Amino acid sequence: MKRPRQGDLLKDKEVESNFSDAILKVIKSENSDIIDTETRWQKLNERTLHAVKKVDGVKEKKYETKPWITKQLVDKMEERRKWKNVNGEEGLRKYRRLNNELR
Repeated sequence: MKRPRQGDLLKDKEVESNFSDAILKVIKSENSDIIDTETRWQKLNERTLHAVKKVDGVKEKKYETKPWITKQLVDKMEERRKWKNVNGEEGLRKYRRLNNELR
C-alpha cells in the first residue's frame, strides 16, 4: 500500500483527532517557568515533533541513499556547510579545502 502524502493524512478524522489531542497535551504540559524564549521554543518544538512521530509514525530521513556515500563523506559535507558562511580568511580557506576534498 502506498503511503499517503503529508497533507492527506490529516484528512482522516481519526488521525486528525489523535493529532489534535497529542498537540493539546504538548501545549498543556509546557513549562512556562522557563524565561528564555529560545529554550521554550526548543522544548515546544521537540515535544511537538515527538507527538507528530507518535501519531504519524514518521521515520528519520536517510541521507545515505547511494552506496558510495559514507558517514565520513556526510560529516565532511556538514562541516563544509558550517564553514561556507564564515567570513574571514580562515573560513574561506577551510571551506575551499573541504570543497576540494569532496570533489
